[in-house]
Amino acid sequence: MSDNFFSPVDFSIGLELSALTEMRDGAVVAKSLDLVFTPDPDTFEIEWRFAEGLSIRGRPDISAARRATTQRAYRARNDKVVKACDRARYKGERVEKKRGQTALWKTLNPLKVRAQKQRERNENYHRPFVAIDAEGCDYPEHDIRYGEEEYIEDGETKSRPIIYPRHRTFLWGAWGWKRASSAHDLAQGKSKPRGGENLPDTWLGEGKRPLRSREIIDWLLSLPEIYGDVNFTMFSFGYDITQILLGLPRETVWEILKRKTYPDKEGRTKKIQGSTFYGPYAIKYIKGKIFYLARLRYPDDPDKYYDGRGSLDTVASITIYDAFGFYSGFCGRGMEYGGAKLHFERRR
Repeated sequence: MSDNFFSPVDFSIGLELSALTEMRDGAVVAKSLDLVFTPDPDTFEIEWRFAEGLSIRGRPDISAARRATTQRAYRARNDKVVKACDRARYKGERVEKKRGQTALWKTLNPLKVRAQKQRERNENYHRPFVAIDAEGCDYPEHDIRYGEEEYIEDGETKSRPIIYPRHRTFLWGAWGWKRASSAHDLAQGKSKPRGGENLPDTWLGEGKRPLRSREIIDWLLSLPEIYGDVNFTMFSFGYDITQILLGLPRETVWEILKRKTYPDKEGRTKKIQGSTFYGPYAIKYIKGKIFYLARLRYPDDPDKYYDGRGSLDTVASITIYDAFGFYSGFCGRGMEYGGAKLHFERRR
């Protein structure tokens, strides 16, 4: 037994005190009250040890009750639902506190906020551009036959097979250019925008072996790791995207192009707000605008496709923009053939 302790003590006379106490000549003295009580020697040690959380010899019933209470409290604290609620509440409190601090800082520092936004715009505007292009050809030995058609020759009706040449892509490449000056220097007029250097070129395909859709998708998803934070562009990429979709199931292609679920037996469909999922990939395509690809972190669990913020949980992603809408006509063709297209001609 310690000489000094702070604990609720139930004395044998039925009076319960909670105060700083000490032992004096075998008696308990309450310092805040000038009262002296003599405890019952038969119950005092048990009550004191119970209050202090110490083991009680010869009373297994009390020890069992204490263990049961401790286990219930432990299970209550570690319940998955309770812990999830605690984390959500704590996260929400942190977010709200951070938002308040950010709002206050923006109010007190308007010039710094304006300068930060300008830097972000400059960095985004002056990011390097990487052009992507693909080449394909016909494979006559694998022509596709679609029945027959009738035609008239020398007054006679004859028939001939309807043949479409099998066409596939066999070469993909990426190449870009990076300014030598920083976005801040360009915005301040301290350097000329034309100074820069070429980025390394990257290729997919050897010979004229037809490329599979998954090969192309995996190659595209590897480009951000090679080039970093850049703008990926293609020029009139309808042909190139078609070659990717060519190897996917018909239902998947229908959903990507229509941005609706494939009709069920009753013909009902639902609008797809985001991406279409195919195997481990998420795909979104808007004709003439963008082509988005991503590899899911948990492709086997649809409940984990999105993270807590409602965004796709991915390990790799790429967004490709179609430059045709911005640079059409002769100017666009000059850019295409003057840049990455020249590399493709050399490669072929």
